[in-house]
Amino acid sequence: MKEFLGKIRTSQKSYSIPKQVLISMGILLFGVFMGGFSKYLDYRQANLPALMHLIDSVVDLHNFLGKFTSRIVISLCIAVCSTTPIRAGINVFAIIMKAVISFRIW
Repeated sequence: MKEFLGKIRTSQKSYSIPKQVLISMGILLFGVFMGGFSKYLDYRQANLPALMHLIDSVVDLHNFLGKFTSRIVISLCIAVCSTTPIRAGINVFAIIMKAVISFRIW
C-alpha cells in the first residue's frame, strides 16, 4: 500500500526555511490584496477609470473576487503547488484568512 501511495505524490525537493517564510509572506500579501481589491471594486464601481470599468463590465471582476468560490479555486492551486501537505495547509489558511479579514476590515 505504501508503494502505491508513494507513486501518487512523490516527495519534492524542500526549500530552505527562509525561502518558505518568504513564500508564505507573499501568499499573505496576495490574500490582503485580493480582499482589499474586491472591496474597493464593490464600493467604487461607479467611479472607476474608463479602462477598469470596461474590464469590470466584461469580466464582472467585482462579483468574481467577492465570492467564496474564487478563493477556493486560488487556494486549490496553491495547495497543489505546495511542496508538502503541511505547507499547503499553512499557505491555504493564510490566504483565506487574510482575504476575509482584509475584505471585512475595509
